[in-house]
Parts: sequence; structure tokens; C-alpha cells
Amino acid sequence: MTTFVPPSNTPASNEAETAEIIAILRTLLPLSKKKIDQKFAEEIDRKVNLLAIKLQKETDEVLAYQCLGLIGLAIVKGSKSAAKQKIRPLRWIDTAPPALNTLANDDERIGAIKLFGPLKASWKISYALREAINTQTSKALANELVKLAIASSTTYADLVKELSSIIRAEQTTDLDHVNQVLKSVAKLLPSREIESGGYFEEEFCDLASSVVDLSQKNHSSSKVIIEIQKSTFGILETISSREPTVLLREKTLQGLTILSKQPGGLPKLLQKNLYPLSSRIVSILLQHVKMYGMNNTAEVRQLLEFASHCLPIEKASAKFISDRELVKAILFPTKDPSIEGSDELSAHSGIQEQIAALLISWYRYCSDLPDQSVANEVNSLIYLVASKAKIEMYGSKGDLVPYQPLQHFLGDSSSQPPNNVRIEIPGVTLTRSDNSQRVLTRALVFPVN
Repeated sequence: MTTFVPPSNTPASNEAETAEIIAILRTLLPLSKKKIDQKFAEEIDRKVNLLAIKLQKETDEVLAYQCLGLIGLAIVKGSKSAAKQKIRPLRWIDTAPPALNTLANDDERIGAIKLFGPLKASWKISYALREAINTQTSKALANELVKLAIASSTTYADLVKELSSIIRAEQTTDLDHVNQVLKSVAKLLPSREIESGGYFEEEFCDLASSVVDLSQKNHSSSKVIIEIQKSTFGILETISSREPTVLLREKTLQGLTILSKQPGGLPKLLQKNLYPLSSRIVSILLQHVKMYGMNNTAEVRQLLEFASHCLPIEKASAKFISDRELVKAILFPTKDPSIEGSDELSAHSGIQEQIAALLISWYRYCSDLPDQSVANEVNSLIYLVASKAKIEMYGSKGDLVPYQPLQHFLGDSSSQPPNNVRIEIPGVTLTRSDNSQRVLTRALVFPVN
């Protein structure tokens, strides 16, 4: 009986041939040596050339990934021939490659990661962060993966979104490893100067919630929680240094509040991390007042009030010595500047607030009427006056909406700001002459569980 030998072009023989080349190249690129042994340089180049061909044709995904890892390793160790080929792993342009642990060691894994750098693929950020947060991933490899994720991000919002998504999805109990990745992101983020993105504040708030939820779920030690807080603050520190106005967005401040209300509160050790954020807020608001005057600063004071719950605003403002009186006027106004200014009704001090109060009182009165048609005539007159004054109500009773601190007044105190609320009583806004809006009365809302 003769033994059947598969033709040389069968999948089995092709895979065997690829595996053999991989095995030989591993012996030529030992982990013990950082550089290529020149006496094997030509042989290494030949094997790398063969693997470059196999990379595109190999049907086995794991073998193909091992080809990529070894080509990348050869480049790292100084193979000029491998570098000149400018390998592009296009087979993974639409789908992510196998897990990194299918490669033999960290050297091959890092070699593969470096070759993914120029590839334009949507999976790169999530793949890199998921592999980085894997508890089996070493610190050095995690750093390379974080670099890949940051370099692949077009906005900070994209990066933060994937980071919080991975933290929620992985459900790991190793908080030290999660913090290692967060710390690495905070440290390496300055290397990438991109825009924050239009939805950054929502993603940062979600990141704050995800790390707090994970910490509480795993009953972490206070030391680990402090480190996680510090790393997350560090991410915002870098982004706000590029775009300071992200600190004036409600969801960003809400995320800071969530972080600050970890079990045991915010320790003094982290106060210094919050001073730069506080200083930026005060600096922006000072510039706002210098440009537009003290009139119509209701939003400014609302932001300061909300920010003061999570940031040492008053302490940070002490460094603005030359603007001491202006800072004092903003932080501690002697009278409400919201009833002054250049709006059409500003000459009639307080009339805007009076109309707003009338609208709310009338709304509550009509809500209790068994037959609301009896109030139609007065109702029309009141809303006509409000319309002429460019004042209107927003929201309806029962509406479920995202919580907005500057638009909503919480009727039920919570340990941390809710994500969604139910409107009990609508709010009132004034439309200024430039079509911008100012909240005269915040809507009364209650958290939705």
C-alpha cells in the first residue's frame, strides 16, 4: 500500500509550507538578540520575502497573522529588505485580525501592531484597547496598543467612546490592569493633537460612569480608586489643555461630578489635579466678562455654581491677582446681573423673571382645572404678552429627557447626577436679540431609574 502524498498546491501542503517557513524564521530571529545576526541576514530576507507572499494568499487566519508578526519582528530587528517592502496587511482592511495571543510572544505581537499603523481600518481603536485591557497583556505590549489606538483616532471623542465601551464590555475584576491602561492613555495622549469632537462631553461623562461603576462593582481599595480617578482626570487635563471650552459643557462637568463622588469623596491628594481644570474655567469666564461685560452673565454664574460642586473654583481663582475684583464680582455678585443688560426689557428691572413666574404659576393653575376651556381667554392674553417679550416655556410634564444641569432643577437629591429625568413642571427661556437663549426658570425634574 502506498501512502497518499497531497499535491503541493493543496491547502494542507500550503499551510505546512507556511508553518515551516515561520518555524525557520523564528530560529533566525531569536528573542535573546535585539539585532539581526548579519551572517543570517540574507537567509532572513529570503524567508521574509516568502512570508510577504504567503501573507496575502494564506487561507488560515492565524498563520497569516503569524506571517505578519514575524515580518514586523524582522523590521524591528533591522531587516532593511523587510522594511523596503512596506508591507500593508490589506487582508484585514474590513475585519479585525485574530487575538494577539495567537502570536508566539510579545516581540511578534509588537511587530504586527507596528505594521497596522498606516492601515485605514475602523476596527483598530476598539481592537487595540480590547487587547490592551486583557489581563494577560504585558505593560509594554499594552503601551504599544494604546499608541496604536491614539494614533488611529480622528477625534478625542472617538477614543474616549471606545475606551468606556471596552471597560463596560470586558467586565474585568482586575482594576489594576484597567488603571494601567487608563494611565497609559493619559500619559501618551499629548502625542496626538486632534479635535475633541462634537460629542466629546457625552463620551467623557460615560467614561466617568463606567470607571466608577466598575470600581464600585468590584469593591476596590481606596488606593486603586484614587489611581483610576487620577488617570481619568489626566485624560481630561490633556484634552482641555487643547480645547479649554470643553470644560464649560454640562456633560463634562457632570462627568467630573461623578468622578468626584466616588465612595469616600475626592481625597485631598487629587485636589492638585483639579486646579488646572479650575483655572481654565475661571480664565475663560473672565475673558467672557471682559468681552461682553457683567450684563447677562446668568449662564456664567450657573456654570460656576455647578462646577463648584466638583472643582476647587474659589481656590483656583485666587491666583488671578490682577483681576481680583472682577473675579470677586463674578463669584460673589452683589445683585443678580441676569436682570440687567442690553435685552429689550432690561430697562424694566426684573420684568423677565416676573413674566416667567407668571407663566409657571398660570401653568400650575390651569393643570388643576377640571375644564381648561374656561381659562382660554386669559390663557391667550398671558401667552401673547410672553411672546412679545420673547419668553416661552420648554418641556412638557411627563417628558423623559437627558439631564441638563443648566436647564433642569432636581426635585429629588441624588448621590450623583442622573442620566435621564422626567419633567414635572416646564422651564422658561428668554430669546435675546441675537437669537441666543437664556434660561429664566429651570424645569423641575425628577430622576428616572
